Amino acid sequence: MKYHIIYPGIKKYMDEHDYNIRAMAIHCKIPYATMNWNLIGRTVPSKITIDAILKATGMTHEEAFGEERGNG
Repeated sequence: MKYHIIYPGIKKYMDEHDYNIRAMAIHCKIPYATMNWNLIGRTVPSKITIDAILKATGMTHEEAFGEERGNG
């Protein structure tokens, strides 16, 4: 089952590197369940998780976690 990742910057990074959520979790050294729940919006990422994602991807906070913009 494919879930909607709520962070467009992270989604773009994952697409560019052909990562699914499990591969992204491994890349960032974060437990799969934590990564999954954070990326689909079920939980809010902790500072430790945010720092791990930013370090692994080289993105800024704004690039990684900038909100998806609607048509409004």
